[in-house]
Amino acid sequence: MGKFIGCGHLDRPRAQSLMTAAGLEALLLVRPESIKYATGAEPGNATKGGRVGAAFVLVPADADQPPAAIIGDYYADAFHEASQISDLRTIQIWVDTADITRGVGTTVQEKLRSAAGPERSGRPATFDLGEGIRALQAILDSRNLGSARIGIEYGFVPHLDALALQHFLPSVAWTDATKLVGRLRAVKSPDEISILTGAAMAAETGMKAILGKLHPGATAQDLAVKWRAATVADARRQFPNAVIDTWFSGAIGSNAWGPGKSIQEGDLIKLDVGCMIDGYSSDSARTFVSGEASPDARVLFSAIEEAHAQALDALRFGAEFREIHQVAMRSMQRSGFETYRRGHFGHSLGSDLFVEEWPFFDSRETEMIEPGMVLAVEVPWYVRGLGAVMIEDQVTVTHDSVSSLWTLDRSLVSI
Repeated sequence: MGKFIGCGHLDRPRAQSLMTAAGLEALLLVRPESIKYATGAEPGNATKGGRVGAAFVLVPADADQPPAAIIGDYYADAFHEASQISDLRTIQIWVDTADITRGVGTTVQEKLRSAAGPERSGRPATFDLGEGIRALQAILDSRNLGSARIGIEYGFVPHLDALALQHFLPSVAWTDATKLVGRLRAVKSPDEISILTGAAMAAETGMKAILGKLHPGATAQDLAVKWRAATVADARRQFPNAVIDTWFSGAIGSNAWGPGKSIQEGDLIKLDVGCMIDGYSSDSARTFVSGEASPDARVLFSAIEEAHAQALDALRFGAEFREIHQVAMRSMQRSGFETYRRGHFGHSLGSDLFVEEWPFFDSRETEMIEPGMVLAVEVPWYVRGLGAVMIEDQVTVTHDSVSSLWTLDRSLVSI
């Protein structure tokens, strides 16, 4: 078997190592983002309702054993093409399908009637969890995994769906593997790093394009429109066949956690942005000031700048995530801001629904920083009456270095 599944990014040898250490014989992926990550294939809209059962991907611990999948029949051909999974079972979803090339007759009705065969059962309103579980049982039995210890993302599985799996597959020793899947996703494949790097570059191109637009009278909406146009153009240049999207969070003036009014003299301008390429999102931020910053703003920004620099210096292969939090927090306290209480100073990046992925740089996270991780390191503070101040950099970790992807000045640039 190859290292990856189809067009996906799940590292089979690494997955085998983690599953073996956890005593698992297989991993059942049920979360749509994890299925897409592992296989490179879209599991379809039926998986986006927050319930389990519209799609399953079984990954044996033995990397030499092929994976198996269950998918809605409407999506089966596209899923197979992207994932190259040969053991692919289908279940019915609400979308009706037909193949007129298999029919005979002189009218379209006759052709579709003959192609459908003598019996046509009704389709479910969305999908039938029971049908999915029966298909899963057949796969497990064919792999001698009917009584195996199998990891599942319980962090995603609704309670009723977990009860159904336990009821209908009682011999399986279901084990929470939410963190194990998180560990797999946190270390990126070369293709993922390339996408996230390109996304960061496009977002910075957009930021550079609006530096001359940060003038009095401009609004956050004005800036967002111009930033998106330049960002999307650059992303499209790099990845002409990809799905491109963006997000923009701007705060102007003393209303620290809202877009604020138009830019006025002395306003702080916080711009936190991300470019999304095929679902993979960058995340970086800078703070500017219109004209001269107030004395309070300069003192606050100086502390944020120092804490961010200290955090970047501490970030290295082998360090625990909590160490970065401790370093940044101590720096803020040394600057005299004992009341500062930030919950985390950054996070992993990838293709989750929410741009901020686990692991986080929080005070309790003992996960180790590893080569192949793409992380966002941020030190923000939102102070009503003064404004939002933030520095955030996207970095890529290797065995011997940590590379920041943006080249824009981190200082409080006056415009």
